[in-house]
Amino acid sequence: MDARRTKTNRRRMLRAPYRRKDFDFAVLYLPDQTVCYIMPIAVFAAYRSGISFVEGQKRQRKPRSWRYRERWDLLTG
Repeated sequence: MDARRTKTNRRRMLRAPYRRKDFDFAVLYLPDQTVCYIMPIAVFAAYRSGISFVEGQKRQRKPRSWRYRERWDLLTG
C-alpha cells in the first residue's frame, strides 16, 4: 500500500505525501485477508512511502499498524 498521493501525466509520475486536511481517516482493505485497517490521517501520513501489512501469528511483536486493525469505533466518535 502506498501512503503517498500520485499524480501522473503522459511523461512523468509525481508523488507527494497526503496532508492532514485531505481527509480524516484512511480505510485500507486487504481483500486477500478480508481485513480492514482504519487509520487517522496523522498516523497514515506518518508512513512516508509504502505500508506493509503482515498478517501472521508467528511474529514476536505486532507491527505498529496492528492497533488500527478493524478499528471501526474510531469513525463513530
